[in-house]
Amino acid sequence: MYTERIRRIIQDHDTSKPLFLYLPYQNVHEPLEVPKNYSELYPNIKDEKRKVFSGMVTALDDAVGDVVANLKRKGIYNNTLIVFTADNGGWVNYGGNNYPLRGGKFTVFEGGTRAAGFVHGPMFNKTGIKYDGLIHIVDWLPTLAEAAGAANDAHDLDGVSQWQSLLSATVPSKRQEVVYNLDLSWGPVQGRAAIRHGDYKLVAGFPGVYPGWYPPAGTPDSQVAPDQVGGSMPDLSNIRGVDSSSVFEDSFDANHPSFYYLFNLKGE
Repeated sequence: MYTERIRRIIQDHDTSKPLFLYLPYQNVHEPLEVPKNYSELYPNIKDEKRKVFSGMVTALDDAVGDVVANLKRKGIYNNTLIVFTADNGGWVNYGGNNYPLRGGKFTVFEGGTRAAGFVHGPMFNKTGIKYDGLIHIVDWLPTLAEAAGAANDAHDLDGVSQWQSLLSATVPSKRQEVVYNLDLSWGPVQGRAAIRHGDYKLVAGFPGVYPGWYPPAGTPDSQVAPDQVGGSMPDLSNIRGVDSSSVFEDSFDANHPSFYYLFNLKGE
């Protein structure tokens, strides 16, 4: 339905005017459901959740391919900037996997917060470039505004334009700091607080409900019992900074070292 609606919008578009499309596909998300012909593409995957999940990713690939094909048929593909990105790491309960990064969706560790993405368009002089500058999702608004030629004169935005950095792939990111979360409620399911400055990341308090490492099934590193990622809530009793009597109660001693995690994300 999403793809069909986008197809009609592209076909009916007046090409003398700008076109902005925001297409938030929900394909790769629970519930794990996909036409059988997609999941059958992965007979080598024995874990049923991962098998269906992989089929869902392929269905998404086909849907994006359909959008690109329609841009080409309309004759506007060669003047279109495409941004593909995710909003969080994989959900380990539902076939997602972020290994070797730690954690999953619902944590402030890298596995839950670092997402892959790419930009594509004729305005880029170089292709196949890996950009490792720090970008936060709020940066897309000023970045796209600059790419479209709009003035970035708003001073109350949280985001910063990354357009020149993306164009050159050599200009350093304008962003040096990211706030991952700040949740002082009774139930900070996705992690209480975390911030990054430069290469250093500080996590304070409960890091979220999937704070471990979850190697893919069948790999030499896999030591994860199926019930650790198959239920609604992993065992949190041995996680630093978590009070065993209540996962969420604000019963932390902020002066205790185990309340904090400090990482050098690019350290040896």
